Amino acid sequence: MWLRDILPLSKPFDKARIMTFGYSSRLRDRGNLSGITAWSQDLLRSVSSLRETKKERERPILFVCHSMGGLVARQAMVELDKYGSQSGYGYDGISPAKCALLFLSTPHSGSREADWNDFLSSIAEVTFGVRKDILGALESFNPMSTDSQREFMNMKIIPPFDSFHEGRRTLVARFNRQIVTQQSASLLNCISTEVTDVDHNTICKFESKFDKGFGDLLQKLGHLKKEVDKKSDNLAMETIKPWDHPPIALNSFLPAGKRFFEGRGLRRNPEMQGRQLDINAFVNFLKTSDSKNYSSLVITGIGGIGKTTAVLEIARQNKDRRNIFFVHATDGESLRKAYFDLAMQIGHEYLLKDYRGRDLYTIWRNNTSDEKIERFKKWLGDEENETALLILDDIDGMKNSGQNPVAGVPEQAKNILWTTRDPNIRPPGGCKAIKLNNMEIDDIVAILEEVRSLEDEDTEDFLDLNDSDVLLSIAKSVHGHPLAACIAMKYIIQVQSLDDCTSAGQDFVSMLSGSNHKARMSFLQYKPQMPSIMETFIVSKERLSHPQGPAWSLMEVLSLLETDESIVDFKKFFACSNIENTEAFPDFDILGLRKEGITSLLHQIEKVSLMERTRRSKPLRIHPLWAECTRQLMGINRMLSLMRQILTICYYSTTAVSGNSDGGESMSCHYYPHVRHCMKICRSFGISVSSLKMQKEIDMLVHSLTT
Repeated sequence: MWLRDILPLSKPFDKARIMTFGYSSRLRDRGNLSGITAWSQDLLRSVSSLRETKKERERPILFVCHSMGGLVARQAMVELDKYGSQSGYGYDGISPAKCALLFLSTPHSGSREADWNDFLSSIAEVTFGVRKDILGALESFNPMSTDSQREFMNMKIIPPFDSFHEGRRTLVARFNRQIVTQQSASLLNCISTEVTDVDHNTICKFESKFDKGFGDLLQKLGHLKKEVDKKSDNLAMETIKPWDHPPIALNSFLPAGKRFFEGRGLRRNPEMQGRQLDINAFVNFLKTSDSKNYSSLVITGIGGIGKTTAVLEIARQNKDRRNIFFVHATDGESLRKAYFDLAMQIGHEYLLKDYRGRDLYTIWRNNTSDEKIERFKKWLGDEENETALLILDDIDGMKNSGQNPVAGVPEQAKNILWTTRDPNIRPPGGCKAIKLNNMEIDDIVAILEEVRSLEDEDTEDFLDLNDSDVLLSIAKSVHGHPLAACIAMKYIIQVQSLDDCTSAGQDFVSMLSGSNHKARMSFLQYKPQMPSIMETFIVSKERLSHPQGPAWSLMEVLSLLETDESIVDFKKFFACSNIENTEAFPDFDILGLRKEGITSLLHQIEKVSLMERTRRSKPLRIHPLWAECTRQLMGINRMLSLMRQILTICYYSTTAVSGNSDGGESMSCHYYPHVRHCMKICRSFGISVSSLKMQKEIDMLVHSLTT
């Protein structure tokens, strides 16, 4: 008997509403080439459509899933976690807190795509009529992969679940084999239970309600129902993740010639544009590193300048030549978890080679998470990792939690590639450093063209986006910043074009240089499936030792000063300023700084990449986008107050230097550029000179310099 027929005969499910969802029919549908994600979405919509009343939507849902159906249901929970709270997806009335899952011979883990493809081949043999083109479409989505499992593991609310697997072999292509093993059927901290005397096909069929297999299943379902009944939507607390005690290792040995390519985020494949000289330098580093016992390369640059994209490109070019491991962490715990994930992905057959010939599976399970991490780090020193590359991305993010960003780095790793915003981070043992500066204008244009082609096939509708002069203007407006270039093109096509698509590109450029500061803020906060420019800036700001302290106050002042070294040395503003009545200057603690005080604050600002030097011998500068972000964050009132004080200092340090007009004239070259720059900012924020409420003499100076 099928479960749908026998379950209503047994309490507490004698009054349960039983529904079936047949993904297997879709496997034979010639008009359907969807995969597991599409089926999971279909499952959620189908269930939601049948739960119309409030009472129905309050009922718990128990998903009993056989074979690949468990992968569909598991992915459905991930989809629900991502989009369940959003309207328009058709998932109304379903909450992870009201769901539970019972898996029957569902293959949750395997070594690589080979295990998944092997499982699909077995399913094709034991399921009548499954078409090869459907199986081909499914091969691209491997729910056995650790990336897929991690999505489930990182849900805000993980539904309770349990698992059974077959105890008998199944006839597959004239051979008896076990399609789903205990190791494959186990998930996270749940060890699968064997059902004796059933194979992959019969695990979901029962002779009667007195069948032992059905009794075990009924007991599990009853337990899951109690677990769900305990939960409610009000318990939307973050689930305690069972990272520390995983039951299984996720691998077997790699096929000959294959290399490890592991780490969360490593499989992203952003298109790398430009920076050929930098890429060549990275390639040369790897070539020379292969002949050394230890080598380390640090890539520095401001946020959004393309450091991560660059290392992903290096990884992509080398994935068939060497083992590559990618780590991104923001604190000690996330760093530990990243190493732990890598240990789990490598698994016991590699990391327990010292115990070969013994029960590796049991030894691995009995190892603590810290022991697994240490085994991974030790393994990095093995001969097979002689050319391996360990990538540590955004390593200075660790400083936020008080962690030493280079502490805990595996000393056994022979080749390490670091990315950081801090130009002063240097790992022990020496290293080579490469700084990524603003991209060349031609490379920015190439990025704009690439995003344009990906964003909309009907680009002929956006007439001026096909104009090379307009593209050049857009490229110049983002000042060599690749993240800003990507966002700019998306913003133009998705937002700016709502007004007039025929001139959207030129309108965007005019907006950035105009007086509509709210429109500029909208662009800076725009987040098209990637961090916004403002978010990227705030990451650096929050890495200051005191995000609202003196260094940030100095940054606010500098965003209003002229900092172009070809025009003026901004440090002279502080070195030569004449401030007699300090009570008239609320920000005297910053505006009254001299060389010693300003140098230490500038060092703090440079460490988080709010300012940068193109070379060590060059003066510090603020990227124009960062200056705009600073002004936007300080707000109009704060800007007016600082600007009033700056203009007053400029006046008294020039025309009123001890009544000596000659002295004032000699000082004008250090101060008048700042007056002009302040007035330029006023125009960009729609601020009139009168709103500054300055003395008449200062108004006259401003007027004489700006007309």
